[in-house]
Amino acid sequence: MTTAEKIAVMQAFEDGKKIEYKDNIFNSNIWELIPEYIKEPVWNWDRAIYRIKQEPYKMEIEVESGIVTGK
Repeated sequence: MTTAEKIAVMQAFEDGKKIEYKDNIFNSNIWELIPEYIKEPVWNWDRAIYRIKQEPYKMEIEVESGIVTGK
């Protein structure tokens, strides 16, 4: 990650957004949330990969006579 990307993740945490991380040493594929009770994370950029948790995607679909005509 670039320094700018790291800053964006840390700023998002400060802004109250949820941050996910995964272990970089063991090549984990499991993203875990930083628990809400953690007020000052220890950012270990060598050991973990961090990202801002994505908001769920919402999609509206219209169906007429069993056919998707959608938005």
